[in-house]
Order: sequence, then C-alpha cells, then structure tokens
Amino acid sequence: MEKHKVDFYNIPIVDYLLSIGEPLESVGHNYYQHKHHDSLKINQRKNYFVWNSHSSEKNSRGGVVQYMQIMHNLSLQETLSKLSEDLDGKVLPAIPKKSYPKKFNYPNC
Repeated sequence: MEKHKVDFYNIPIVDYLLSIGEPLESVGHNYYQHKHHDSLKINQRKNYFVWNSHSSEKNSRGGVVQYMQIMHNLSLQETLSKLSEDLDGKVLPAIPKKSYPKKFNYPNC
C-alpha cells in the first residue's frame, strides 16, 4: 500500500498543534497565542507563527516545522518524523488556497 505524501510545510498549524495538546488560546478572529508564552502569536489564516521575544533565534517564525523545532528543541529530521507519526491516518482541514481574479477591471471614475 502506498503511503500518502505529507506536505510538512503546509500543515494547518493551529489544527495540528491543538491535536497534539499544545496549550493555545484564541485571542481574536484567526489569532492564537501560546498560554505560557504570550509573545508567541499564531495567525491561523496565514498559517504562520511568530515568537516575538525570540526574534533573533533561528526558527522563531514560520509554520509547523519551525514551531516544533524551536518549541520542542527538535532537529529537522526529528520534527519530520514526529509530524509523520502524529499525522499517520489523521486528516486535518486543508489550508484554503488564495485565489485572484484572472482579470481586474478598474471602475470608471
């Protein structure tokens, strides 16, 4: 049986982190923060986090991969293995793709 290939860099960050028990709290429409690190903000719509108080450190912003590396002190290989194991058989909601009109008409002034 062929395994489904996971795009680790586009995993829905909030859905995944909540599924593994990360202590997140909603702080507004599409925004979350870590309950123990109030400078760690997550934008669910953009599927992106920023840890403001650690801005000078590697992986202090990004998606699920970078989050797991900085918050759990995992190497890239350890992170990808954990994600693969955690997501085995789970279906998380897809990230909506941005769409743009094929043609834009300026209104007449």
